Amino acid sequence: MKYFDSKPDILKWGSEEISIPYLSPKDGQVHQYFPDFIIEYVDKDGNVQKEMVEVKPLVQTTKKLAEKNVKENWHSAAAETNEAKWKAAHDFCAANGMKFRVLTEKSIFHQGVKASRKTKVNTNG
Repeated sequence: MKYFDSKPDILKWGSEEISIPYLSPKDGQVHQYFPDFIIEYVDKDGNVQKEMVEVKPLVQTTKKLAEKNVKENWHSAAAETNEAKWKAAHDFCAANGMKFRVLTEKSIFHQGVKASRKTKVNTNG
């Protein structure tokens, strides 16, 4: 949220302002999904864009990833529910001229393996 406030190209943003109905795979009932953020910003070409953004742990983004994490099997159910929510969000955004994006710790922090630096060692004493 501090990031949104600090960027002049972000015109406005809100948190959990929209309710989107989705069909839950757990119980077959309609529930309400409240996406984390709605952001309005000026893109690199000077166009105003509106985007819906959800922030989730990477392990909850797909069933395949969730099923690999056997320590916490609740991730699998969360991933299945998230897929249903995000399909509804994607459809909502498509119908309303918006973009939809899911951010994870990998995309937020640009985590990855850094190349190690070689250090010269003086062996001459």
